[in-house]
Amino acid sequence: MDINIVDTAQKLYNDNDKEMSNMSYVIMMKCSDGIVCVSDSRLTTTIQNANNQITNVFNNDKSKKVFKNNSLIIGVFGNYDMGNKSIDIAITNILKSANTKFEFAEQFLSQIVDSKTYTMFVGEKKNNQYETTILEISKKKVHFGYFGANNFDSNVTEFSHSNLPTGINLIPVAQAQPLLISAVQNVIDLQTNLLPYAVVGGKVQCETLQ
Repeated sequence: MDINIVDTAQKLYNDNDKEMSNMSYVIMMKCSDGIVCVSDSRLTTTIQNANNQITNVFNNDKSKKVFKNNSLIIGVFGNYDMGNKSIDIAITNILKSANTKFEFAEQFLSQIVDSKTYTMFVGEKKNNQYETTILEISKKKVHFGYFGANNFDSNVTEFSHSNLPTGINLIPVAQAQPLLISAVQNVIDLQTNLLPYAVVGGKVQCETLQ
């Protein structure tokens, strides 16, 4: 989270209010020759009072959500504020040394100082094979889940073929990348034009792992 947003928000709510910083739209797709991860750039911070009524909304359209090194690609959604740092700082530092999803999870766990659960897509390249998983991690739980093709929920779209038979015809990264970028841009445009508080916004981010 941008520190200016934190400072501004803290002046506008009292001890009974709650600050919720959430990210919204990420796609990860396993391809025949790699993995594509695409997201928007908006972090929405909502201030709620004791009755769970929203009193203020702040948008930061420069929030980094997609990260990679030579063997891992990460797409984050959900909680962004880690208490003593933002999640982008933690992940950027971890990817300087983590080379497997388990090393990443172990180091991320050591960074958690609160009771929140953090959720992210994790793509891994190992022995020229590609795998996509969902990581749910908190002080009490580290769980990798495998997601299937074309699963949807209200905030995140997931694309993968991890649990389908080997040999299925996956499209290449070069074909998938522009399609996924266009999909996220369409959602950004739709929310911007229709919703008073669009939770998807900013520029499209995209990284590939090959």
